[in-house]
Amino acid sequence: MDGYLATPFFRNPNMREGANSLLTKNSSLAINMFSQISQHYKNLNQRCVVAIMGDRSWCYRRVEEVLHSVPQARQLWITDKTFEKRRTLKGSDCRQLLGKEAGLVVFDTYAGIDPDALGIVSGLIKGGGFLLIIAPPWDEWRQLGDLDYQRLCIYPTQIEQLSRRFLQRMIHLLAGNESLIKITQAAEETPLISLPQSVETGIHSIGMVENEKKSARDDGESETLPDQQEAIEKIKRVATGHRRRPLVLTAGRGRGKSAAMGIAAGELIKQGKRRIVVTAPRPDAVASVFKHASQVLNVTVRKNCLCYGEARLWFVPPDQLLREPCELELLLVDEAAGIPTKLLASLTSAYSRIVFATTTDGYEGSGRGFSLRFQKKLAELAPQWQHFEMHTPIRWSTPDPLEKLANEVLLLDTSNATQLSSENVAAGEVHICKVDRDELLHNEPLLRQTYGLLVAAHYRTTPSDLRDLLDGPNLHIYLMLFHGEVVGACLVAIEGGFDEEMTAAIVAGQRRPRGHLLPQALLFHYGLKQAGGLQGARIVRIAIHPERQRQGYGRRLLNTVREHEAENGVDYIGSSFGASSDLLHYWHVLGFVPVRLGFQRETSSGMHSALVMHAITPESHTLQEQLVAAFWQQFPWMIAEHFRDLETDIVQTFYQFAPADTQFSLKSQELAMLTYFADRKRPYDVCSVPIWKMSQCLLRDRCKTALLSETMVAVLVMRVMQKLQWSDIAGQLKLPGRKAICELIRKATVIWLAE
Repeated sequence: MDGYLATPFFRNPNMREGANSLLTKNSSLAINMFSQISQHYKNLNQRCVVAIMGDRSWCYRRVEEVLHSVPQARQLWITDKTFEKRRTLKGSDCRQLLGKEAGLVVFDTYAGIDPDALGIVSGLIKGGGFLLIIAPPWDEWRQLGDLDYQRLCIYPTQIEQLSRRFLQRMIHLLAGNESLIKITQAAEETPLISLPQSVETGIHSIGMVENEKKSARDDGESETLPDQQEAIEKIKRVATGHRRRPLVLTAGRGRGKSAAMGIAAGELIKQGKRRIVVTAPRPDAVASVFKHASQVLNVTVRKNCLCYGEARLWFVPPDQLLREPCELELLLVDEAAGIPTKLLASLTSAYSRIVFATTTDGYEGSGRGFSLRFQKKLAELAPQWQHFEMHTPIRWSTPDPLEKLANEVLLLDTSNATQLSSENVAAGEVHICKVDRDELLHNEPLLRQTYGLLVAAHYRTTPSDLRDLLDGPNLHIYLMLFHGEVVGACLVAIEGGFDEEMTAAIVAGQRRPRGHLLPQALLFHYGLKQAGGLQGARIVRIAIHPERQRQGYGRRLLNTVREHEAENGVDYIGSSFGASSDLLHYWHVLGFVPVRLGFQRETSSGMHSALVMHAITPESHTLQEQLVAAFWQQFPWMIAEHFRDLETDIVQTFYQFAPADTQFSLKSQELAMLTYFADRKRPYDVCSVPIWKMSQCLLRDRCKTALLSETMVAVLVMRVMQKLQWSDIAGQLKLPGRKAICELIRKATVIWLAE
């Protein structure tokens, strides 16, 4: 046992319970030890977590020793440094790793902790692999903070002013983790290695029993397990069986759902299917699907497209699938939790053979929310839909130390957090309060319930939102509680209050202060300088427990937030969200008016962002009137310029909310031309300008709009306002051609002219 400067670690009675330690200056000894540790975890097909704690350069030398002990592992460094012959990646770039795998990942916390990146890498390490965490010693780490917190520096906050609750919680969970192997800097060049009792026993037995316990999956994903094979058969049945029977495939991370879709797609193509499309929130999310399909077919994937003779498997963004419908034999939707429910519902209606797959816990999207929201909608659209859940991990075996640690630190599994024990909630019995974030830090059940509710309510909730929840400097948190259970939550960001210099710089396009979405958008797009000095409260998230929705709780929670923030001097309340008819109506009922619609669709949601506002103070009422007037001066013209693909029901909804004093008047000669058009005495082209004015008046008149068919509304929007081609409109609405479209416009004109 040469090299030990302490009692041999296998038999050290002085160490604290649950871990044994050794001091060593002998690198070959450390390498030999980690070879045994690697074999131990490979035998169990589990992942090992090692914290290497000390000066940064010292930690790098220790990492190199470990790397020499497992040279065959596919390695990756998450850091801001670059090393010769080492693959490195910044935490902010880790989304490109989705669908890939690695044998060993070095996570350098000196470069900052991106919570999403930590979640991603914890899912790509295969059984027998390592996560090496480089960090300062516990006490120093708490003092040094985290460079990635720079992204939370809402203007004018500086990084040293930020709270470090997320970091404190993470350090607490790591320090108390019973499976963590620790290598700490005891002296200048001397590592102190602490091993959990289970690891000590495991590597001690390796020397006595040679490979007694073989790895269940030495290569990670070389064979299919029973539930994965069953998933493959169910996917194939969607393509070959009865139509309109979608499959929902759910699984925890590492269970092989994407692999199952890829294998099934490859086998279907071999059996003669020619047109299969895969979609997801991002192209990089489907790498595993293409990887496994290409292995089945023995062909190369090029730019997210796989060709096999005349057959093709290719990627199409979800919103494009609706704008440009394809003739498909199967549509595979991967990471469906990351796509809005409305978009998924539209895909269900548009395509008759479709598989929805999603991770029920993790960073790709809110799988729990997907289960709660979309499956209810799916039951309405396709009552014979099927569900299959995969339980057995493919990449590792359970219980897995890394999976358990990632779930604890990042709250990746909140399935139990949203289960209410109480059956009935009377409106008067709930309690609404503004929560001190220190209480969230020290009350783990309350934190889990709050974050779990946000996960269930919104499709884009990720681990970074957990850090924002604990540390966001301009964030206020309101909870609705019933007997200690969270039934509602509202997150509010305080924005604005700029001085004249900053206001002028934003208007001029010279500054974009971080974290002030509403005032910055209003200043830049409208140039109304009074929007800079006012202080706003933006509703970042509002969530009501799924079992308590549509019972008035959301309105009550929002009214309380509005009253409380008004007392604190806020001038207005606002929000930003993906525009849909339902959400626009929801906010309108609550007293909010639309003041802007973003030009570009968001990649993840496929929606344009709408900004809404509710004025509180006299100054903000004046601003709101100016914003609404400016919006309606521009919107009718922008429909044909920027919003030619905007859904017709959204256009109609906006017009229904147009203020009463908005001018859409027609002159007497224009009214006469409309009468001639209605009587078939003038063609459409001669009357197009008065028809354009008439359409705006008609869409704003709810009584007369109710007399129109959906197709009439669609042609008014698509031809008269968006100026789409006659042939495109006919194709989308399944009409014979221009003559039929003109006849629908004429009938709408007759309805508008009637008393």
